[in-house]
Amino acid sequence: MTPFRLNRLARRAGPWLRGLTLVAAGVGLAFLALWFREQWMVAYTDGHRVEVAGRHATVRTVVWEPPAPLAGLPLDGPDQIEPTLSADGQTLVFVRGRAKEGANLYTARADGRGGWSEPEPLDGINTEHDEMGPALTADGELLYFVTDRPGGEGGYDIWVARWDGTTWSDPRPLGPEINSPHDEYDPAPTPDGRRLWFSTNRPRETRLPGEEEAAWKGTLREVREIRDFDLYAAWRVPPEDTDSPLPAFPAFEPAEPVAELNTPYDEGQPTFTPRGDYVVFSSNRPGGFGGFDLYRARLTEGRIHPPENLGWPVNTARDEMDPALAMEGHQLIFSTDREAERPGEFGLMASWTREVYLTSYGSPLRALLATLYRLRWWILGAILLAAGIVALLWYLIRGQATLTQRAVAASVLIHLLIAFLLSLMVLSSEVMLAAGREPAFEIALPSDSLAMERLALAVREEVAQMPDLEAPSAPPTRSDFVPLPDLPAEA
Repeated sequence: MTPFRLNRLARRAGPWLRGLTLVAAGVGLAFLALWFREQWMVAYTDGHRVEVAGRHATVRTVVWEPPAPLAGLPLDGPDQIEPTLSADGQTLVFVRGRAKEGANLYTARADGRGGWSEPEPLDGINTEHDEMGPALTADGELLYFVTDRPGGEGGYDIWVARWDGTTWSDPRPLGPEINSPHDEYDPAPTPDGRRLWFSTNRPRETRLPGEEEAAWKGTLREVREIRDFDLYAAWRVPPEDTDSPLPAFPAFEPAEPVAELNTPYDEGQPTFTPRGDYVVFSSNRPGGFGGFDLYRARLTEGRIHPPENLGWPVNTARDEMDPALAMEGHQLIFSTDREAERPGEFGLMASWTREVYLTSYGSPLRALLATLYRLRWWILGAILLAAGIVALLWYLIRGQATLTQRAVAASVLIHLLIAFLLSLMVLSSEVMLAAGREPAFEIALPSDSLAMERLALAVREEVAQMPDLEAPSAPPTRSDFVPLPDLPAEA
């Protein structure tokens, strides 16, 4: 082909080449902006102590392992629900039985071999009425629980007992700031002890005032209260100084709904990570796996973040309820009826978080194809960048351009080359990972929590050995906790 024909072809292709160059330049600038943002403008944080710049962070993938029954607490026995762990992880308190059928509190001790001792009834608390929903404070001095015994406000109420050094004694109901003529369940003190969360089915909406409600009783205009279980929280009133060796009975300000987490469906059974940076709860809201699922929401700097489903394998089409957390939130104990022959027969199971790496079932070719599909947008961007680079080279070599135009085109070409090389780095690292390059990372847990819980990581244990509850270790200082957000006043 003669130079004359090449120049004429270049002039005809000029508009198309310029358009392709602009598209490629836009893609390249977008890649550069994303890379710059990741490296210099983004930090990874837990909202508390950790904050690492994006260019220095090594982000790893952690998932929940398939849950397994707690050793020593078989699933084929009576219903076992609502577990709670002491702060040292040594003592498990849970409920045996069903509501209105003599449900009582039981306690079991970690046996040091990854299992639990034979459960024993909790003397000093159990009566002929129901006792449910146990929750221990972080210092081990107070035990909140739920009961329908006389003396409360009506229905199921939240009571509290004190540890006198030998046993749980002198249980008392919390006041009307917490309890109501309706049902209150699932008490959950925050790790710093300053608030109490719980669930209640007290009405949250009516349509008519009192006189009109009575007038329309029995008709379609009758007021029908909207009653589902919602999460509430109350601030604890600072206790007065006394000479008594026993902890003071807690008093609270009026409870308020946790509007950020409540829906027209049921929410309940809250629990917190030991640092107070997450709340985990149960809900039957739409969008889950079926029945009740476990959700979690991050708590940072006075804000409750939107909740997220814990996902499979924790949640299934059956019910998952009553979460309890240990090991800085890396161990989850909960109740479920997934293994029962009939729905509604609950037992306790546990799961741990495990770090994972990407792999694929089948041949290496299938793994490579799966990786390429996952990186399809990166691959498309790289193709556009390559096309832009070719177009610019053609324009510089054969195009009729002024010196200024050539300088601008050369600058764009350099930026496109940089973006193209960055995209190749990302693609090559992902392809190498798919080819079987296994990462060698492990989760780095705080040394103080390892010492506190004395985990034997070489042996899979549901709960490790801890100090006795009768001699609880000193609670963490308040600087260890994330301040929980203020809750709006109930309308």
